[in-house]
Amino acid sequence: MLDDSDARQRPRRDFYSLDELKKRGWTDEKVEEILGDCDIRGVNPHYAKGASLLFYLKERVHKAEEDAKAASACRSRKPYAFDLNELVDLLDETISVFMEYEYRFGYEEPKARQMAVQEMINRLRKK
Repeated sequence: MLDDSDARQRPRRDFYSLDELKKRGWTDEKVEEILGDCDIRGVNPHYAKGASLLFYLKERVHKAEEDAKAASACRSRKPYAFDLNELVDLLDETISVFMEYEYRFGYEEPKARQMAVQEMINRLRKK
């Protein structure tokens, strides 16, 4: 963690927030395991009593991402990319699975929805 005087002298653009790290493919577990403590903490602008915002020096993040262990951990979370037809097919299939859970297996609507979504997530993970 940088000391306060160093942190105040650096512009915000030199840091990634925890949310920005997640958009880069990091998980909470990998941040804790690989990066450890944040470099600076910021005041939450939305909630006075909310958790502090955590910021990590970009240089440190980039170095960690170059490390084979960190790079493979980050790359393991690849976003799905669908074209419009694939997305329509996926939604149609999800609705069909939902209807099957609700009408064939007799689940109440909230549980049928939950089961259908979970089944589709599991199918996507296998692809």
